[in-house]
Amino acid sequence: MTNTNSVQHIPLASAEDFLEAISPRSAHLSGAVDRWPHFFVYRGHADDRWQLIPKALRLEQRILGMWGWGSVTETTEVNDSTKLIGSFFYQDNPQATGVWGIKEQVDAEWRMLKRFFEFADVNGLPLPEDSQQLRQLLLETSLILEPAKAEGWPRMEFLSLLALGQHYGLPTRLLDWTRSSFVAAYFAAEEAARKQTDGDKDFDATHLSVWAFNKLKTRLHPRHATREPPWIETVTAPAAGNPNLYAQKGLFTLFRSDRLTEIDRRPINEILLEAQPSTYELFHFTLPVTDAADLLRLLSYQDITAATVYPGYGGVAKAVFEERFF
Repeated sequence: MTNTNSVQHIPLASAEDFLEAISPRSAHLSGAVDRWPHFFVYRGHADDRWQLIPKALRLEQRILGMWGWGSVTETTEVNDSTKLIGSFFYQDNPQATGVWGIKEQVDAEWRMLKRFFEFADVNGLPLPEDSQQLRQLLLETSLILEPAKAEGWPRMEFLSLLALGQHYGLPTRLLDWTRSSFVAAYFAAEEAARKQTDGDKDFDATHLSVWAFNKLKTRLHPRHATREPPWIETVTAPAAGNPNLYAQKGLFTLFRSDRLTEIDRRPINEILLEAQPSTYELFHFTLPVTDAADLLRLLSYQDITAATVYPGYGGVAKAVFEERFF
């Protein structure tokens, strides 16, 4: 059977055309029984070259290992054959390295989640689905010692807590999305406009982008029903008590890989092309970064600004400064 999965790249030449293409009335996002605007989730990137990889699985991402903070990179190992292996470089001693596998990766993610929970708890912050069972699971120290636990990571009991931590910058294997294509466009346009206006020398993007992922497609596939990996699932978290998550219409995706002997760092767009036919549907809308300020201005006409995306006085102040972009 021919694989019908595809990443559909849709280049747009103006901010007006871009907003029309990603709007709920767009022909790209409707017109079929399994394709409707509310079936899609969206993610904005200031640079269209950025991949759909969760922060915890990105190489060079700062992460908490067993003996301290550092980052993972790939080095070449030459034995019977040459291959890339993951190596962990400690922040306080770059010369001290350690081989980095699935168990080490899971252990690091668990350690950061545990510290997030402890800091929030000791400071009296409410935590989602808090229970004695969850607290006991967070005390479990054998994740690195028992491969079966590493393979099943993350457990369902941790998902809401992971989503909360992810929303506030904790490296996890969840990937942020929004139910609103205009909110996704805001994040892409704001960062691109800010970096250009401030003269960021490291920002060399030519296009910004919005990804649109049809989350219904995955639920129609038998793998999702049987929970047999690989599959991509949608994860939601309680919006009560999290005003940013509510305002941004946030949710997450989680990829559960069938690779049990190595860390799967593939981006969603690459996973899609290797998947079973008709499992996924992904659109990639792009716009020249030179139109970022114009896009931000048009979004403000629809009341999509920092003041609405970041509820509170901080968002209001940010919205004032955003006006310098247009």
